[in-house]
Amino acid sequence: MSRIGASFRLPKRICLAALVTLCGISTLAARQNNDVVIMKNGDRITCEIKRLENGILYINPPYALDTYGVDWNQVERVESTQAYRVTLTNGARHTGTVERTPAKKDGPDDVKVSSKGSSVEVPADQVAVLRQVEEGFWNQQTGSLSAGYDFTQGNSSSQLSISGDTNYRQEDYTLHLDGSAVFNTQSSARTARYTTNLTYNRYLRRFAKNSNWYAGTILNFLKSDQQELDLRASVGEGLGKDLKRTNRTYLSVIGGAVFTTERYFPGSGFDPNIQNVEAIAGLTFSTYRFKYTEVTNQTYVYPNLSTPGRFRVSTSSYFKFRLARNLDWIFSVYENFDSKPPTNAPRNDAGVSTSLGWTF
Repeated sequence: MSRIGASFRLPKRICLAALVTLCGISTLAARQNNDVVIMKNGDRITCEIKRLENGILYINPPYALDTYGVDWNQVERVESTQAYRVTLTNGARHTGTVERTPAKKDGPDDVKVSSKGSSVEVPADQVAVLRQVEEGFWNQQTGSLSAGYDFTQGNSSSQLSISGDTNYRQEDYTLHLDGSAVFNTQSSARTARYTTNLTYNRYLRRFAKNSNWYAGTILNFLKSDQQELDLRASVGEGLGKDLKRTNRTYLSVIGGAVFTTERYFPGSGFDPNIQNVEAIAGLTFSTYRFKYTEVTNQTYVYPNLSTPGRFRVSTSSYFKFRLARNLDWIFSVYENFDSKPPTNAPRNDAGVSTSLGWTF
């Protein structure tokens, strides 16, 4: 009996230790709801400051059911003892507590970021992004999910689109993953298109503290029935720079090279498996306007170094309109163009879609 009892003591102790550890982690990870935001009209809000992006400061008062946003330009004072990651318009990145103080005479409001006995003060309009420092990988995630369905009775065509993206940001690097699936049906013909894109950008702060330069790793996957493409996979490296970053507009470019492997649907007279080395030039643009509207475009051009004269263009754009809190209406446009496909397949695959999206 003593052996049986002993055999159960260890698992119980482990479970108890795990429970205590989880409770401790939860207590440490829980952020206090005692931040203070004072508006220029005199309103004083005790809350939890979530983030600042696109000129909107998102807060969560204890009496509110959900997070809501206030205009950053209408904020007079911010007081918080919590830690945040702050990105400035000049590319500098700081981590620490944040305090916003009213303007002195005719000057701009100041934001002070303090950490380990040191601090830096900058004009409030130079703060582009502010995000909580939280424990755990999943707590650092932001992103969106969307789905849409279109039907045209005249030609009996329908389209189902599903997409999503997630972002993980640290002081020195960002990680972005997105994917989409589009299913088209017209009469008895059916086509599908799948995409997955992963980018990892590490900012080169060892050369300059306020560096807007970054080293980028790119990984793309595409399957397109329209272009008779069973799979196209590209992986490569590039050097990029954020040309413009404000609290409402972002513009970045990147150049480099990728290795691409393509597998087309089987056909006569050609090898369906092709490998290429391609140069890459990319542009990402995003702007937030009229409080509820966001426009984003991402375009990549791939000159083929293995097959002179061949080049590809991949572009996607979307118009996003905020309907309520985290709910958006999205209009999307995409196109993939190949100047010299190795088969008799169409040179381009383009489409538009409308969907409803949820941002987290």
